[in-house]
Amino acid sequence: MPGLPVRWVDDVVAAVARRVVRPGEAVAESALNERLRMFVLDVAFFRRHAVDMGVLRRAPDGTRYELTED
Repeated sequence: MPGLPVRWVDDVVAAVARRVVRPGEAVAESALNERLRMFVLDVAFFRRHAVDMGVLRRAPDGTRYELTED
């Protein structure tokens, strides 16, 4: 998200991820993308950034995502 402070972007990504994935829920990538589209245009950026930040964990086979423990 060019031009925005990094901390703000991190906060928004974390908030959106926690809004679309419930604790303990494993979500298929296609379902996660669908949920993210309700809030963002660039779902791949948000999904990847949430994983890079440690908010979401991606399964080793890449088929599902879940929230990490806080």
